Amino acid sequence: MILRLAALSIFLATASCTAAGARGENLPPAVADSLIRADSAKKTFHLVDVRTPGEFATGHIAGATLIDFHGPDFQEKISKLPRQEKILLVCRSGNRSGQALGILKGMGFSDIQHVAGGMNAWRSQSLPVAP
Repeated sequence: MILRLAALSIFLATASCTAAGARGENLPPAVADSLIRADSAKKTFHLVDVRTPGEFATGHIAGATLIDFHGPDFQEKISKLPRQEKILLVCRSGNRSGQALGILKGMGFSDIQHVAGGMNAWRSQSLPVAP
């Protein structure tokens, strides 16, 4: 009984740490919008849209730089970003930006987050979209 309780405690502690880390990397759209608005004059982070050029053309977050996740030069373009600066990623649904987040971490980037739910979630909350 005591061993089971100890094992459960360790599992819950590990799970909560993992969930906290995931929440820290996954920014809700409204939080991302607040950060972007607060940073508009300072430009202390890079907003990177990893969708295709066609998707980007249907509307994007103002100030975003397009770096196509499926483009043959994705890693080359990403590698030119400063590794010590904050990077905020966005895609259509959160899938590609989540994958990109892992790639950037593997490349040595240290402060990366992405918009949870991507542009789908962004639009569903009626947040501003640039043409």
